[in-house]
Amino acid sequence: MRIGAWTSAIIGSVGLLVIPFAALNIGTYSIDDQRVSGPHFLLHGYLEWLPFLALTIAIAYGYRTERKWARTLPIFFWLAVDCDLAWQVFAGDVAGNDVVAYGFFAVFYVSVALWYCWFKRSVELYYRALSDANSRVHQLSSDVAGA
Repeated sequence: MRIGAWTSAIIGSVGLLVIPFAALNIGTYSIDDQRVSGPHFLLHGYLEWLPFLALTIAIAYGYRTERKWARTLPIFFWLAVDCDLAWQVFAGDVAGNDVVAYGFFAVFYVSVALWYCWFKRSVELYYRALSDANSRVHQLSSDVAGA
C-alpha cells in the first residue's frame, strides 16, 4: 500500500503542477498531436484528467491518514480508466486488435485492484486491525466522556 500511496502522491502532485505552468504558458502542450498553448490545453485537454488527478490525490491522502474509505479508491480509479478506454473505443479512436488489448487490460487491472484491496490476506488483516483500533479509541473516548 505504501507504493500505491507514494505513486498516487507523485502523479497527483505532478498533475497539479501542470496547472500553473500551463496557465503561464510554460512548456509545450499538445492535444491529439497538435501543439496548443498552455491556457488552451487547460481548457480543452486538461479537464479530462481532473477526475483521475482527484482520485490519485484522494488515494494518497486516504492511505497516508489510514482512512477505511481509501480501500475502494483504487478500484474506482481503474474503473474510471476503463470508462475512458471505452469512450476511445466507441468514439472510433481505437480499432482492431487494440480493442481486444483494451478489453483484456480493462478486466485485468480492475481484477488485480479488487483482489489486492479486498481479498489479499495482509490487506484484509490491516483493515481489520485498523477498524478494531478505531473501535477501541471510540469506546475509550465514550468512557472518558461518560465519566
